[in-house]
Amino acid sequence: MKNIIYSLIRISLLIGLSGCEKDVETWHGEDGVYFYVQWGVDWYDTTYWAAQPYTKIEFVKQGTSETTVKMRVMATGPHKNYDRHFRIVVDQDSTSAVENENYLPIEEYQTLRAGTHFTDVYVTVKNSKALTDEERRLVFRLLPTEDLSLACPVWEDFNDMLTNDAGLDEFDGTRHTIILNDFITRPTVWPGPTTVTTGTQELGLFGIFSKEKYEEILKEFPELTYEDFMSTATMPTSKQRVISNKMANKLQSLYDAGTPILENDGRLMWFLGVSWNSFYGIPYVPSN
Repeated sequence: MKNIIYSLIRISLLIGLSGCEKDVETWHGEDGVYFYVQWGVDWYDTTYWAAQPYTKIEFVKQGTSETTVKMRVMATGPHKNYDRHFRIVVDQDSTSAVENENYLPIEEYQTLRAGTHFTDVYVTVKNSKALTDEERRLVFRLLPTEDLSLACPVWEDFNDMLTNDAGLDEFDGTRHTIILNDFITRPTVWPGPTTVTTGTQELGLFGIFSKEKYEEILKEFPELTYEDFMSTATMPTSKQRVISNKMANKLQSLYDAGTPILENDGRLMWFLGVSWNSFYGIPYVPSN
């Protein structure tokens, strides 16, 4: 039975994605809806992207305080020549995101238009101060109506498509999770150590990455965004050197004035050009 359902869903997908108008004569079950949210690497054919059980929104990479997430909902069975409706709700038991703070409510009843196999549901998600310290989840689930039941309670990736990023062999196709955070993590272009353990010495132009060091850079260069640090096209070596020189001069001046900037572990903040060495996890001890 599982293989039969799988095959019917596959046929529905092929029709929905190709725009084919013919009915599926072999379909005898109830028409149902399921999430079919795809994303993947830009360099690969998007038609082979896997169906994903989650969408991750990292606001630090968005460069905006809110964004819109698209969730595609598809239906099994042949086209109909009339509109049909399905329900989508927030699963409050699994959701840690806060309504109006992290997301705007959406209409519970959504419409699948006549002659179509899918529709896109849009939800606005918002950044908040809490997301800098904790990850929050917004979980949606589909509910049946008189028009449409639920399909794919167990979703399996197709053999000729990419594997989903969650690494799951199967997941609930009637649920989709949006993961929200505003964590500042080490960007792609950061000239300093990539592997850090206790005792690692600060090296390179910027030294060891920290959220505090990144924020100090933005104080001196407010025109920069996180995205600028994601490519050498926007962060060439010449710009890296300008940043390093200015930050080293600032840190040196504060140190000479007896008001040094410390990292969270107590060590002196470091950029190439300051007069001291700094080691991860080893606090600065002022000399008498």
